[in-house]
Amino acid sequence: MLQVAGPDAGVETRFSFTPDGGVSTAASNLLTLGDGKKPSQSCVAANHLAAGSALACTRATITSGTCSPLTFELPTFNESAAGCP
Repeated sequence: MLQVAGPDAGVETRFSFTPDGGVSTAASNLLTLGDGKKPSQSCVAANHLAAGSALACTRATITSGTCSPLTFELPTFNESAAGCP
């Protein structure tokens, strides 16, 4: 699902994660850049993201501390692509 807030203000880009040989998670995850911001429309376009796209992804669970947040790494997503901050 892509929801544009402004010309290049940041696009709310959500994804689900499916482990190898597993079932997709019901949760919708928000894609953010390394600085925590939403990618611009130009960045989304430069990375060829569209509804229904499939990308390789690695999920990690942080198990120390008071909560267990998940992190996702998309190795083919290029934060240095044209249009990305």
